[in-house]
Amino acid sequence: NETGLPTGSFKVRGAIHALKAACASGTITEVVAASTGNHGAAVAYAGTLLGVPARIFLPQHSNPVKAGRIRELGAVLVETGRDLTDAIDAAEEYAVSAGAFFLHDASSPEVPTGAATIGAEILEDVPSPASDTERVVDARLRGPHSGFLIWEDDSPLSLAGWGSPTPI
Repeated sequence: NETGLPTGSFKVRGAIHALKAACASGTITEVVAASTGNHGAAVAYAGTLLGVPARIFLPQHSNPVKAGRIRELGAVLVETGRDLTDAIDAAEEYAVSAGAFFLHDASSPEVPTGAATIGAEILEDVPSPASDTERVVDARLRGPHSGFLIWEDDSPLSLAGWGSPTPI
């Protein structure tokens, strides 16, 4: 259940994975994101978990519960602009001027890879075949068919998306 994660949303998987990857490739002094709530909470949590200060930009008049959650998770909160586009622009500008790492949930290639970690958990719950069948997960996290395929013996077994697995 993704709502049982520390931020109440699946987005934490992508944020942790992307920030870990960025930290492994160099020194990250601060992580910056723009959000209307869930991605911001995920980046705040990832930053706290990995010891990287987080600064989250939200549009003015954002959901007060989500803004409070981001603060509780340890991030500096900046409310600016009329909408998410304005917040993204401000976050990108700040990141460039401060030399911070900007983590965008739609354009960072590591974010969907982290989200796909749910596949490993689903595989643990799928009954093992009786034979020595090989199981492979093929992540497809772009476009209208986001999810991953579970293959057995070179045949697709099921497509698991954000809902329940669908037999093929």
